[in-house]
Amino acid sequence: MKTYRLTTLALLALLPIACSKEGDGRLRLYAEDMHSDDGGKVWVDPAYVSTSASWVTGEQINLNGAPYSIASNGENHYLNIDETAFSSLPDNLYAIYPASVNADGNNITVTNNGSSTSTIIINSLAVNFRNNNATAGHDIIFPMATGLTDKNNGKLLFKHLTGGMKLTLAKNTANDCTIGSVKVVVYGNGAAPNPIMAYNVTTRWAAQGPVLPSGEIGANNGNQTVGYASEMHFALKDNGADGKTITSGSSISFVVPVTITPIKRLIVTGYGTDGTQLFVKDKILPSAQTIQANHMYNIPAINF
Repeated sequence: MKTYRLTTLALLALLPIACSKEGDGRLRLYAEDMHSDDGGKVWVDPAYVSTSASWVTGEQINLNGAPYSIASNGENHYLNIDETAFSSLPDNLYAIYPASVNADGNNITVTNNGSSTSTIIINSLAVNFRNNNATAGHDIIFPMATGLTDKNNGKLLFKHLTGGMKLTLAKNTANDCTIGSVKVVVYGNGAAPNPIMAYNVTTRWAAQGPVLPSGEIGANNGNQTVGYASEMHFALKDNGADGKTITSGSSISFVVPVTITPIKRLIVTGYGTDGTQLFVKDKILPSAQTIQANHMYNIPAINF
């Protein structure tokens, strides 16, 4: 998959490289910029969304219904396909990032129907904090797809299928805290939000529809509204190990894909590595925010 390093400006532009020779079996990978409002797994620096994203070798892309791994020659990333497999591919290619995966906290089901409507269903995602060439960032999968592509041009240009949201969790109490996972329930504004569909692919979280408010039993007082929402689940990791520690007075930031529009309210629940609930925070935005594919939006810090 593509691992992006996200920043707060525009996301991801892979530098162009020379086209491959016809028939060398290498399909070079490119992705469009993601724009920010703050004026396939992807590694990103949350401070530089527009310039820091990069592909992660070993992750897989669904090409015309079959998974192929991402390879690298040290400078460029590509799908390395043997000659027999490459020759058997149709002239028109359709690729989706990522391919179906259920490992290391990422659980995604992909159905690639080519030029017909395809689907990506996200059950959970991993946010793996790590450095890339001494720069701090994290891995996160942002679904992408290509249009129909002539296989002989040697390039696959991916476009984002979702919007993005930058979350900041800030620890303002005296004790340190290790967060194993985060659930973010994103509500619309009254009527059911619209799913984001781009490039003939519908991308959605598995738990998307009418939901009840989050929280411990007995913690929700008064009348509670059942609303249409997208329930997003993230496993937090630190260099592959479960859990991310936030020290007192510090914060962490990470970016996540958003699959509905508009959004008005977020309920963020943090859990320890043992599943114990650590906090529940309710964030209501000043106004409903329209979410567009290929745009990144900042959310005010979640203090706990």
